[in-house]
Amino acid sequence: MYDTRSLTPKPVEKLPNNINGNVALQLHYDNKERQKMKSSQDGRSWKRYHKSYTYYFKSSHGTRLRASCKGSFRCKNSGCPYLKYYNSENSQRVLKEGDETNCEECGGEMEFIHCDAVKIWQFPRDKNFVNVYHFGDHTCPVINKPYPQVIKLNQCMN
Repeated sequence: MYDTRSLTPKPVEKLPNNINGNVALQLHYDNKERQKMKSSQDGRSWKRYHKSYTYYFKSSHGTRLRASCKGSFRCKNSGCPYLKYYNSENSQRVLKEGDETNCEECGGEMEFIHCDAVKIWQFPRDKNFVNVYHFGDHTCPVINKPYPQVIKLNQCMN
């Protein structure tokens, strides 16, 4: 389904924070530091990666890993202070308690939004680069540093 042979990796210094669509990029990493995965971070939240070999990239060729996007949540409350302040639904300030997922701003229920995007890493044996393949369009936002709570912002402005 995700044939990495259809894309030619473009050399870059780091992955874009907002990676999206069908893209292939090549990054160098320092193998001595054992930081292979750190070199390929982006602004998305990914599920745990797992080994995923194919008939054209076998374990004898190197290491191949695959992860799916975690998806995201959004507040369904039209009266949420986050929505009023930022003019955008809250998808970043999430409280998880057991099976419940609520908005940290208003306490309202949050809706889960599934994301089909997939990321594949191919670390060729005896090389100091990784080919990163991204497939699919994200339905979730890029994760930025958390916004300050609206209540605290309002207190600072008074």
